[in-house]
Amino acid sequence: MELAGRAGEQRLGLRLDDALDTLARTGSPLIQGSALAVRVLLDLDKPAELGDRAAGWVDAAVGLESRRRLSRLLAGLLTAAGPLLHSAPDALDPLLDRIDASTIRASSTDCPRCAAASTHSARPRATGCCGPSASGSATGST
Repeated sequence: MELAGRAGEQRLGLRLDDALDTLARTGSPLIQGSALAVRVLLDLDKPAELGDRAAGWVDAAVGLESRRRLSRLLAGLLTAAGPLLHSAPDALDPLLDRIDASTIRASSTDCPRCAAASTHSARPRATGCCGPSASGSATGST
């Protein structure tokens, strides 16, 4: 009886693994991001792999359409990632580092104050006069 129960659980696990894999490959970007986070929550994938994959999404988002896709991927990932951040808080560090680096590159090339501000912290963040939060624009002008 116990053996039959374990076999049934494993089969269900295999079906769930396959279903999540299919969603992660063929679903809409929102569903792909969510499915990948759930795979980590269920220990089907490693947290570091998810962080590296999400960092790659940022690298690939060079045009308008790819940035829209990135937005949906991240929305799905972050929607499902709440419990993941409690169980594996470092899982998304590669993503956060990549976002920090790309934000700094985008803002610090135009403004010496932003470049100086980003070099004074242990984990640089785009701050200063023309960072994303300054007066609502990347250039600091309204």
